[in-house]
Amino acid sequence: MDINQVLMDYDNMFGTHSLEDIEEFLTTNIEVAMDERDYASALSLLNEMMGLCRDTNQNAKGLRYCADIEDILVKMGMEGTVEYATSLLNVANAYRTFGYYMKAQNLFERVEVLYREKLSAGDYRFATLYNNWAFVYQGSGELKKAEETFRRALAVVDLQQNAWMEQATTRCNLAQVLLQLAGGAAMGANGQRVDGTTASTMYEEALQCLERALRIFEWDGKRDFHYSTALAMMGDALCMREAYVQGADYYMQAMQEMEKHVGKSNAYLEIEERYKQAKYYAEEMKKEEEEEQTAVLTADMKTNPSVKYLTNIVHMGEVQAETVPQEIGTKEAAQGQSDYVDTLSEDTVQPNAENNWLHICKRFYELHGAKMIHEEFPNYEARIAVGLVGEGSECFGYDDAISRDHDFALGFCLWLSEEDYRSIGGMLQKSYEQLLVDFGDEFLRENGIEAPTNSVNKVLSHRRGVSSVREFYENLLGVKVQKTAEGGYILPDSWRQISEEKLAAATNGMVFRDDAGAFTKIRESLLEYYPTKVWMMRLAEKLHGFAQTAQTNYARMMARQDYVTANLCVAKGMQYTMEIIYLLNQKYAPYYKWMRKGMQSLSLIDSVAPILDRIAVIPNQAAAWEGRTYSAYETNYKDEIVSCFEDIAEYLLMELKMQGVVKGTDTFLDVYAQDLVQRVDRGDFGAVEDAEMEANYREYVNDLKQAAKEKTTEKSKYDLEEEMGLAREWSNETPFDREETIAAIIDAEWKLFGSTIYPDDWNTFFIMRKSRYLAWTNDLLASYLQDCKAGNSLQVERSEKRIGIEEDLVQIQLDWLQKFIENYPKMAGYVRFIYTNDAQETIESALRRDIAAYGDRTFILFGKFVTDIAQAGGNLTYDIMNYMACLYGYGGVEDAERQL
Repeated sequence: MDINQVLMDYDNMFGTHSLEDIEEFLTTNIEVAMDERDYASALSLLNEMMGLCRDTNQNAKGLRYCADIEDILVKMGMEGTVEYATSLLNVANAYRTFGYYMKAQNLFERVEVLYREKLSAGDYRFATLYNNWAFVYQGSGELKKAEETFRRALAVVDLQQNAWMEQATTRCNLAQVLLQLAGGAAMGANGQRVDGTTASTMYEEALQCLERALRIFEWDGKRDFHYSTALAMMGDALCMREAYVQGADYYMQAMQEMEKHVGKSNAYLEIEERYKQAKYYAEEMKKEEEEEQTAVLTADMKTNPSVKYLTNIVHMGEVQAETVPQEIGTKEAAQGQSDYVDTLSEDTVQPNAENNWLHICKRFYELHGAKMIHEEFPNYEARIAVGLVGEGSECFGYDDAISRDHDFALGFCLWLSEEDYRSIGGMLQKSYEQLLVDFGDEFLRENGIEAPTNSVNKVLSHRRGVSSVREFYENLLGVKVQKTAEGGYILPDSWRQISEEKLAAATNGMVFRDDAGAFTKIRESLLEYYPTKVWMMRLAEKLHGFAQTAQTNYARMMARQDYVTANLCVAKGMQYTMEIIYLLNQKYAPYYKWMRKGMQSLSLIDSVAPILDRIAVIPNQAAAWEGRTYSAYETNYKDEIVSCFEDIAEYLLMELKMQGVVKGTDTFLDVYAQDLVQRVDRGDFGAVEDAEMEANYREYVNDLKQAAKEKTTEKSKYDLEEEMGLAREWSNETPFDREETIAAIIDAEWKLFGSTIYPDDWNTFFIMRKSRYLAWTNDLLASYLQDCKAGNSLQVERSEKRIGIEEDLVQIQLDWLQKFIENYPKMAGYVRFIYTNDAQETIESALRRDIAAYGDRTFILFGKFVTDIAQAGGNLTYDIMNYMACLYGYGGVEDAERQL
């Protein structure tokens, strides 16, 4: 049986045939497949029939087909295998959909037994099992069991290194059950209810889960479909405590996200109704407050009981608001009342740049500073440059509540030419200082901002206020600043004297106004980055430092049991790592305490950051050195810190080679430091051509497959970032824009070939291509965009060795494809459209065609990307199809498989 043709004919019947005809078509083909003993095709068709029964509410008939699927799995000889367990899991979900909860639970129990026999304890498939199992308990009203099972799912997904979206959605699932319990819903057949204390605790935990989920979604760029669900759920939680204004705001955000991605669906309309109810009750409470203000206040005045929370906003049963304990709730979130500390705290990350201190100072200048200059210095107004640049976390956009304990206040910089500084510098400084006294504290109070006093302290007097352009830069950089023969403003011999953190401070912040352009010209010259010779020497210095501390001396100190010095080596090794990454991104590294935070805005080598986070929390590795004799020629991979630094060395070497800085395969980076110094001495500043790169790459890929070492921690990457104060917040530096890059790639592809293979169907082409690129890393996207821009002029020379590597990568993807087809037969019918719209071209040939067209850099990055996923036990086909399902409005692959 040609199952693909049968499924295509089946899809085409909708809208042209009756339901009876469609059902008869499936029944007939199921019988044919069974007669031919083509059980795989029969399984696909039975899944279609099961879905049809669900969509048409034929629950009893659907039950029969579920049983048929179980029989076929036995006939296929799959019993006792992991694949058999996963198929039973799909059947169990169907039973749940049809309302047969006991049957679903029985199957889930069988699946758990098989998984425990066949899989390791932390395998991701346990999370899928427990999440679906918990939905059964939730549907049958056994909320405590649902809570416990969602917690088991969360325990598994939190072990997964890159499962951030799964961690977020599982927290949303758990939060929903906790809110139901906190609201007093029945806990199963016994009708037990939680007491007030437990309800309060559950409510607080639900808020924490939702806040964490929202931060993850926002950290990921708000791309996941479940982001809107989390927003709506937060609205539900706030309305439970009668915070209707804030609840309505979350509902509105959820509606905007839904409309943007899937339009005004039924889910949108449901949230819209909850939004209207929240707005109504917010107005009622406002009226009540106004009435109270006109009444005579008495000691025993009580809230008007007529204003209650409508429980159908969150569908939490019949319990009224008074059953929710009064102590439930967190800190006040009323709009306009939150203080500035809360706005910028790590618990309420705000990506909106308008909320950081840099923009607050800009608003102060626009409101008061510009007026002062216009009124008191009208003849100089167009010659005074104004901005906030220099030392201090606020100039980088990194400030938070902790930043304000020292050298922190409202203010800005005013820069003058030498002549104007001599004429009005002193007067302008006095006017500036008086401006802070007259309006500073008032401005902060009016904007609800708590901040230190605005008296100018000694440190800030050097950082803010009036200076000449030359004086500002020379004081900050510590070298003479003047026009040079090369066209810049730093003498060639002076570059090496400037610390990198000073260059970062000289180019950060924001220029509010510079009509004359003198300040901006120097700034732009510095932003052009180091001269090549200086850059190579700095890079050599940092590579040498990394090799000495992270790759040599750490191991020597551990062997000597000198743990104090070993820890110093780890710290220095991490710092050298970050400095190298900044150099390869051609960005000046800031002061050491902001170096890790600043990495969030860098696009190249973003895979290293989570390794650094892991190193920072690894306990002492003394046990790995017991009974071991140190050898300079042997790497002790039992020491997890050693292993992590070697992984970092591999990533750095790959980027160094792809930028044409070095060639070779030795991961001991001091080799390349020495080579860079020798090349500078020879005056050789050109790119290096590595003729062996492709041959080495194949060996490298095989080594990766063989030498994959699992490095897990009890905490997820996101937890570690948060605990160490590294939760991703807004940065003044422009971050890598994934959405913009993906859109640019798709636009370029449409011009190159899209309009030919998808004539007059831009929407389908867009979704198919975006589904692929949402799964890619930033490095890979950036590289492929350059390929697309080169278009037909891109020259790709494919040696026999490269072609061999291509075949390896194609085979890995075909294996993923086969597994996906086995587990998701309905969704499998749409896989081909991700790769080609040509019915005559196979997916295999499409994969070969795509990878053969990649430029060298993209090819290497794609190979690393694929092998990394394979090592982690992932499935790129699943990831891509999951994104496609979300873009079409489903909750993901599993949801689409159920509904198709």
